Amino acid sequence: MTIEDKLANVPGDESTDVVLQFEDEYHGRHYTDEFQEWGVTSTETVDKLAEAMVFKELDLKLPWSKREPINVLRDAGFLDEYERGSESFEGFLAEKIRENYWELDELLDLTTEQWDYKNGALFVSTELKTTLGGLRQAHQSGFDLSGWTIRVPSSPGELDVQF
Repeated sequence: MTIEDKLANVPGDESTDVVLQFEDEYHGRHYTDEFQEWGVTSTETVDKLAEAMVFKELDLKLPWSKREPINVLRDAGFLDEYERGSESFEGFLAEKIRENYWELDELLDLTTEQWDYKNGALFVSTELKTTLGGLRQAHQSGFDLSGWTIRVPSSPGELDVQF
């Protein structure tokens, strides 16, 4: 089944709330101070987050508030250095998130799984809220849903759709 088919079969109308989730993992030695940094820079999560943030059709919000993810960066002063038209905004966002991930826990969730006293995995994930209509419009405009999972309300609970 293609992404388009899956998206067309998601229950709900254009105003249905959708939670976008992306998670990637890094395997390495968790006893070093660089473990989280390596995990954040070695996984796709930050790139996927930055890509989603540049699609206006998504009108993203944080799942637990009405705050926009771009405003998390703006309020922290991480966008002050950007000059419009000077470089890729998506690349700039990804760079700032990677450089300051420890201050951006509203955008990224880092979970360490220890297998033994030195080896383990770091799960780097993000969750964003949008609408089903916004998601469909963004996909038509080129937003790549590969690797994302969406969660939509359905009876009797919630439905997860993996792309």
